Amino acid sequence: MTTPKIKSEAEIERLSAEHSSLAKKQYEALQKSPYVRMSASEAATYDERRLRIGEICDLLAKFRQKEG
Repeated sequence: MTTPKIKSEAEIERLSAEHSSLAKKQYEALQKSPYVRMSASEAATYDERRLRIGEICDLLAKFRQKEG
């Protein structure tokens, strides 16, 4: 799978906001219930967010490297 490229400052802002929102949800989920005690559905949602956070970090890191 090819990682999409960041093309604008607005996209950087959008990705940063999405990252922040997802990280907050991850924190709240862990505060509510430790990972091992989550239902299968909650754990799946948590894992999906974790993967998306990783994708966003990769995109932003590649942009930073390209610009640097």
